[in-house]
Amino acid sequence: MKRAMPSLPASCLLAQTAIACNNIKMKHVPALTDPSLTTFYLAENEIAKIPAHTFLGLPNLEWLALSKNKLDTQGLHPHAFKNRTWLKYLNLDRNSLSTVPAWPDSQQELQLNDNLLQGLQRSSFQGVVRVQGEWQVGPHPDLWLHLGTNLIEEVTESVLKGSHSLSMLVFNNNRLQEDQLAPRAWIDLP
Repeated sequence: MKRAMPSLPASCLLAQTAIACNNIKMKHVPALTDPSLTTFYLAENEIAKIPAHTFLGLPNLEWLALSKNKLDTQGLHPHAFKNRTWLKYLNLDRNSLSTVPAWPDSQQELQLNDNLLQGLQRSSFQGVVRVQGEWQVGPHPDLWLHLGTNLIEEVTESVLKGSHSLSMLVFNNNRLQEDQLAPRAWIDLP
């Protein structure tokens, strides 16, 4: 089904609950208000800035693909995704991010491969504990976190502490050496 969206370039593909604006040289995320939108593909563009209010008009957004853009830590507002209560999948692969952005408690998969992450802070994992909290009803997958091909050199003992919902953590192709992994860094993981 095709519907008109005045702020979208004509080359975007529209479906009932999804919009795909991949590889069209888009420089910013269009301002949209659409409660039915659950999937938004914006990969392979030239988006360099995402303000905090960018996704406020998309309250039911579950899947967001922003891979292969020009995002860096300064251009991505720290809370751009934090209050997206239904967001489950976020792909930020192949950008220039140097820190892990805050993500919502509903997050199930966060992809940050091929960025410029140099280290991890405890604050990078706030919210992970509640992804599959006992208070939730029904089956909820654990969090999958992809941090491959970055510049991470160390994993301290406290950085993952209490991240009970983290079921998959990918660190391949980083600068990790065996002596830079705290012996008890993984102790609290399932």
